[in-house]
Amino acid sequence: MHNPVPVGPDVDSIAYGGEIIRFSINYTNRKTLAISVHPDLSVTVTAPKKARLDQIRQKVLKRAAWILKQQDYFADFLPPRPPRSADAYQRFTPRTEMDIAVVGVGVNLTLDTNGSCTAARVALGAVAPTVLLVKEAADALIGSRLEEPALDKLAQAASAACRPIDDKRGTKEYRIKVAGVLAKRTALQALERAKKS
Repeated sequence: MHNPVPVGPDVDSIAYGGEIIRFSINYTNRKTLAISVHPDLSVTVTAPKKARLDQIRQKVLKRAAWILKQQDYFADFLPPRPPRSADAYQRFTPRTEMDIAVVGVGVNLTLDTNGSCTAARVALGAVAPTVLLVKEAADALIGSRLEEPALDKLAQAASAACRPIDDKRGTKEYRIKVAGVLAKRTALQALERAKKS
Protein backbone atom coordinates (compact mmCIF):
# COMPACT_ATOMS: atom_id res chain seq x y z
CA MET A 1 0.00 0.00 0.00
CA HIS A 2 1.35 3.41 -0.95
CA ASN A 3 1.04 5.69 2.05
CA PRO A 4 2.32 9.25 1.47
CA VAL A 5 4.49 10.80 4.13
CA PRO A 6 2.89 13.88 5.69
CA VAL A 7 5.05 16.92 6.20
CA GLY A 8 5.46 19.12 9.23
CA PRO A 9 5.70 18.95 13.00
CA ASP A 10 2.21 17.52 13.63
CA VAL A 11 2.55 14.10 12.02
CA ASP A 12 2.35 10.63 13.45
CA SER A 13 1.71 7.03 12.43
CA ILE A 14 0.25 3.80 13.72
CA ALA A 15 0.79 0.16 12.79
CA TYR A 16 -2.24 -1.88 11.77
CA GLY A 17 -2.23 -5.37 10.27
CA GLY A 18 1.26 -5.07 8.81
CA GLU A 19 0.54 -1.60 7.38
CA ILE A 20 1.80 1.75 8.60
CA ILE A 21 -0.83 4.48 8.50
CA ARG A 22 0.77 7.92 8.47
CA PHE A 23 -1.35 10.96 9.22
CA SER A 24 -1.06 14.67 9.72
CA ILE A 25 -2.85 16.39 12.59
CA ASN A 26 -4.60 19.75 12.33
CA TYR A 27 -5.61 21.18 15.69
CA THR A 28 -8.69 23.41 15.48
CA ASN A 29 -11.49 24.82 17.59
CA ARG A 30 -13.81 21.89 16.78
CA LYS A 31 -15.22 19.76 19.60
CA THR A 32 -14.88 16.32 17.98
CA LEU A 33 -12.13 14.47 16.19
CA ALA A 34 -12.51 13.78 12.44
CA ILE A 35 -10.47 11.67 10.01
CA SER A 36 -10.22 12.43 6.29
CA VAL A 37 -8.65 10.27 3.59
CA HIS A 38 -7.73 12.33 0.53
CA PRO A 39 -7.49 11.26 -3.15
CA ASP A 40 -3.66 11.44 -2.93
CA LEU A 41 -3.96 8.74 -0.20
CA SER A 42 -2.89 11.11 2.58
CA VAL A 43 -4.72 11.04 5.89
CA THR A 44 -5.60 14.09 7.96
CA VAL A 45 -6.90 14.08 11.51
CA THR A 46 -8.72 17.25 12.54
CA ALA A 47 -8.65 17.37 16.31
CA PRO A 48 -9.71 19.69 19.12
CA LYS A 49 -6.82 21.84 20.36
CA LYS A 50 -6.77 20.00 23.70
CA ALA A 51 -6.79 16.48 22.22
CA ARG A 52 -3.95 14.29 23.48
CA LEU A 53 -1.81 12.32 21.04
CA ASP A 54 -2.84 9.00 22.62
CA GLN A 55 -6.52 9.89 22.03
CA ILE A 56 -5.79 10.70 18.39
CA ARG A 57 -3.84 7.46 17.87
CA GLN A 58 -6.66 5.47 19.46
CA LYS A 59 -9.22 7.03 17.09
CA VAL A 60 -7.00 6.35 14.05
CA LEU A 61 -6.49 2.75 15.19
CA LYS A 62 -10.25 2.33 15.64
CA ARG A 63 -10.83 3.59 12.07
CA ALA A 64 -7.77 1.89 10.52
CA ALA A 65 -9.69 -0.66 8.46
CA TRP A 66 -11.87 2.10 7.00
CA ILE A 67 -8.77 4.26 6.26
CA LEU A 68 -7.06 1.42 4.37
CA LYS A 69 -10.27 0.69 2.45
CA GLN A 70 -10.50 4.35 1.38
CA GLN A 71 -6.84 4.40 0.35
CA ASP A 72 -7.32 1.25 -1.73
CA TYR A 73 -10.31 2.87 -3.45
CA PHE A 74 -8.44 6.08 -4.27
CA ALA A 75 -5.31 4.17 -5.37
CA ASP A 76 -7.23 2.82 -8.36
CA PHE A 77 -7.51 6.37 -9.72
CA LEU A 78 -3.93 7.53 -9.26
CA PRO A 79 -2.03 7.97 -12.54
CA PRO A 80 1.19 5.99 -12.87
CA ARG A 81 4.18 8.00 -11.67
CA PRO A 82 7.39 8.10 -13.71
CA PRO A 83 10.44 6.55 -12.04
CA ARG A 84 12.44 8.89 -9.78
CA SER A 85 9.47 11.22 -9.40
CA ALA A 86 8.03 12.69 -6.23
CA ASP A 87 6.23 15.65 -4.85
CA ALA A 88 6.05 17.57 -1.61
CA TYR A 89 3.73 20.14 -0.09
CA GLN A 90 4.49 22.47 2.77
CA ARG A 91 2.52 25.29 4.24
CA PHE A 92 3.27 27.95 6.75
CA THR A 93 0.52 28.53 9.28
CA PRO A 94 0.65 30.68 12.41
CA ARG A 95 -0.91 28.18 14.79
CA THR A 96 -1.94 30.91 17.23
CA GLU A 97 -4.18 32.64 14.69
CA MET A 98 -6.12 30.03 12.73
CA ASP A 99 -5.67 26.95 10.59
CA ILE A 100 -5.36 28.85 7.30
CA ALA A 101 -2.03 28.93 5.49
CA VAL A 102 -0.10 32.16 5.10
CA VAL A 103 1.71 30.48 2.19
CA GLY A 104 1.48 26.99 0.70
CA VAL A 105 3.95 25.49 -1.80
CA GLY A 106 3.71 22.26 -3.81
CA VAL A 107 6.62 20.94 -5.88
CA ASN A 108 6.65 17.94 -8.22
CA LEU A 109 9.98 16.67 -9.63
CA THR A 110 11.22 13.97 -11.97
CA LEU A 111 14.93 13.10 -12.02
CA ASP A 112 17.03 11.30 -14.59
CA THR A 113 19.43 8.49 -13.65
CA ASN A 114 22.17 11.06 -12.88
CA GLY A 115 19.95 12.98 -10.44
CA SER A 116 19.27 15.94 -12.72
CA CYS A 117 15.77 17.36 -12.80
CA THR A 118 14.05 16.62 -16.12
CA ALA A 119 10.55 17.85 -15.24
CA ALA A 120 9.13 20.09 -12.53
CA ARG A 121 5.96 21.84 -11.46
CA VAL A 122 5.69 24.46 -8.74
CA ALA A 123 2.39 25.66 -7.29
CA LEU A 124 1.82 28.43 -4.75
CA GLY A 125 -1.23 28.86 -2.57
CA ALA A 126 -2.53 31.69 -0.37
CA VAL A 127 -0.44 34.30 -2.22
CA ALA A 128 -2.98 35.26 -4.91
CA PRO A 129 -6.75 35.03 -5.45
CA THR A 130 -6.27 31.49 -6.83
CA VAL A 131 -3.51 28.88 -6.76
CA LEU A 132 -0.60 29.82 -9.02
CA LEU A 133 1.28 27.35 -11.20
CA VAL A 134 4.65 29.10 -11.60
CA LYS A 135 6.41 27.99 -14.79
CA GLU A 136 9.43 30.24 -14.17
CA ALA A 137 10.01 28.56 -10.80
CA ALA A 138 9.79 25.10 -12.37
CA ASP A 139 12.13 26.15 -15.20
CA ALA A 140 14.71 27.20 -12.60
CA LEU A 141 14.94 23.57 -11.45
CA ILE A 142 14.92 21.77 -14.81
CA GLY A 143 18.43 20.77 -15.89
CA SER A 144 19.85 21.21 -12.40
CA ARG A 145 20.54 18.85 -9.52
CA LEU A 146 18.89 21.45 -7.26
CA GLU A 147 22.14 23.11 -6.35
CA GLU A 148 22.06 26.43 -4.49
CA PRO A 149 22.01 28.66 -7.62
CA ALA A 150 18.99 26.78 -8.99
CA LEU A 151 17.25 26.98 -5.63
CA ASP A 152 17.93 30.71 -5.45
CA LYS A 153 16.36 31.17 -8.91
CA LEU A 154 13.40 29.07 -7.77
CA ALA A 155 12.94 31.27 -4.69
CA GLN A 156 13.18 34.47 -6.75
CA ALA A 157 10.63 33.22 -9.29
CA ALA A 158 8.25 32.06 -6.56
CA SER A 159 8.46 35.39 -4.75
CA ALA A 160 8.07 37.35 -8.00
CA ALA A 161 4.87 35.48 -8.89
CA CYS A 162 3.13 36.33 -5.61
CA ARG A 163 0.19 38.74 -5.54
CA PRO A 164 -0.85 38.48 -1.90
CA ILE A 165 -3.04 40.67 0.26
CA ASP A 166 -2.31 42.14 3.69
CA ASP A 167 -4.36 40.56 6.45
CA LYS A 168 -3.95 39.52 10.07
CA ARG A 169 -1.94 36.46 9.05
CA GLY A 170 0.79 38.50 7.40
CA THR A 171 1.78 41.46 5.27
CA LYS A 172 2.31 41.28 1.52
CA GLU A 173 6.06 41.60 1.98
CA TYR A 174 6.13 38.84 4.58
CA ARG A 175 4.20 36.41 2.38
CA ILE A 176 6.40 37.16 -0.62
CA LYS A 177 9.54 36.41 1.43
CA VAL A 178 8.06 33.25 2.99
CA ALA A 179 7.01 31.96 -0.46
CA GLY A 180 10.62 31.96 -1.66
CA VAL A 181 11.99 30.32 1.48
CA LEU A 182 9.24 27.70 1.56
CA ALA A 183 9.67 26.95 -2.16
CA LYS A 184 13.32 26.02 -1.56
CA ARG A 185 12.49 23.80 1.42
CA THR A 186 9.68 22.06 -0.44
CA ALA A 187 11.85 21.46 -3.52
CA LEU A 188 14.55 19.86 -1.38
CA GLN A 189 11.98 17.63 0.27
CA ALA A 190 10.64 16.55 -3.15
CA LEU A 191 14.23 15.90 -4.26
CA GLU A 192 14.90 13.57 -1.34
CA ARG A 193 11.69 11.68 -2.02
CA ALA A 194 12.46 11.41 -5.75
CA LYS A 195 15.91 9.96 -5.00
CA LYS A 196 14.26 7.23 -2.93
CA SER A 197 11.48 6.37 -5.38
